Amino acid sequence: TLSPSSAASDVYKRQVPMQLALRVWLATLLTGSIGVVLGLNYAYWGMAAVVVVLNQTYGWLVTTRRAAYRIMGTLVGLLLAWGILSLNPEGLWLALTVTILQFIIEIWVVLQYGIAAIFITTNALLIAAGGREFPEISGLFIARVLDTIIGCGIALIVFMLTVPRSVSYQINNKIKN
Repeated sequence: TLSPSSAASDVYKRQVPMQLALRVWLATLLTGSIGVVLGLNYAYWGMAAVVVVLNQTYGWLVTTRRAAYRIMGTLVGLLLAWGILSLNPEGLWLALTVTILQFIIEIWVVLQYGIAAIFITTNALLIAAGGREFPEISGLFIARVLDTIIGCGIALIVFMLTVPRSVSYQINNKIKN
């Protein structure tokens, strides 16, 4: 038979995934809606930021850190993308660059998300540029920053409103035990 504390632990373990799914759904819906209202062409970048920030049952500190990593990685990634795109890579060079960036992402995403975010942003911008000339793509840079800030901001607001700090701490401790 289950003890009362074991039963309570089981309830936490079942509720947490549903709460997480609802939190991600709400934040993604809000971010996408803001993107539509503002007429953002790449609103899905913001929605991707929501998922990255809220994809685990982290506490407030780690969730905030993950949002900060996404924003800082985006800004540094913009500089790297600008450097690469200013060279106007084409054909094989562009394909090789995207392949190398993807390899770096796969290595770093497990080790340190903040570093991976740099290369994720760079790769996304190279792909989104689609062979267009450098002056034509300046709007992509603005879109990436704006979408990322909106997505991370909405993710943090939804997290703050749906998980009180003390409850988040209690849930994480129950899951670990």
